[in-house]
Amino acid sequence: MIDHNKRMLKWERTRKVRKWKYVTFGTMASAVVCFITLLVLSFLFKDELRLTYYIFQSIIVGLSATITSWLVGERRYKRLMNSDRH
Repeated sequence: MIDHNKRMLKWERTRKVRKWKYVTFGTMASAVVCFITLLVLSFLFKDELRLTYYIFQSIIVGLSATITSWLVGERRYKRLMNSDRH
């Protein structure tokens, strides 16, 4: 079972980091994982190596994933905060 208080405290610590710092580091981490995955798939399927395309795509995917993660976390946090007040 999920401990909502533990989740809420963890997100409170994450919020203190600030949104842009969270998005910047999250995007970089996600982009690196995506880039490595694209490189591995390129070699496995003997596809043409297009580094510029992979870098651009990795940044877009990383940014999208991180912003989505932030928005979902904020929505959960606000929902938990409202349920505790009632």
